[in-house]
Amino acid sequence: ERQAKINVSEGEKQEVINLSQAEKQKQINEAEGKAREITLVAQATADGIKSIAQAVKQPGGIDAVNLRVAEQYIREFGELARTTNTLILPSNLGDIGSSVAAIMKTIESATKTTPDKTPQPQQPEDNPQETEEQKTVPPVPPAPPELPPR
Repeated sequence: ERQAKINVSEGEKQEVINLSQAEKQKQINEAEGKAREITLVAQATADGIKSIAQAVKQPGGIDAVNLRVAEQYIREFGELARTTNTLILPSNLGDIGSSVAAIMKTIESATKTTPDKTPQPQQPEDNPQETEEQKTVPPVPPAPPELPPR
């Protein structure tokens, strides 16, 4: 009878050890999976940024970025208006072009030099009478449609 109790005790002890080791391995596997996911997302983000940087340097690239920024600006404000009761607006909402121009000026200054500070060739001017500001300010897009009251 004493040996039977010892055997049962040893069996329970081994069961607890096995469960503990299984839980430990599960946590290790999950952590490795999360680390791999973070690495893949970071690499994909870096690749995307490199692709965008190259595209911006192509003829018409800045114009495409101007359009995209303006579209996102308007879409995000529309989304805020649809999903919340409180809306924080910039003081110059009526002048969306200025907001987009400020964003684009930052992007343009970042793209005028490469990481080694080598100046990039400028695109030929279409209209020599245009000022630098007129070149960077896209036309103001139409206002988004009014939303029905809630």
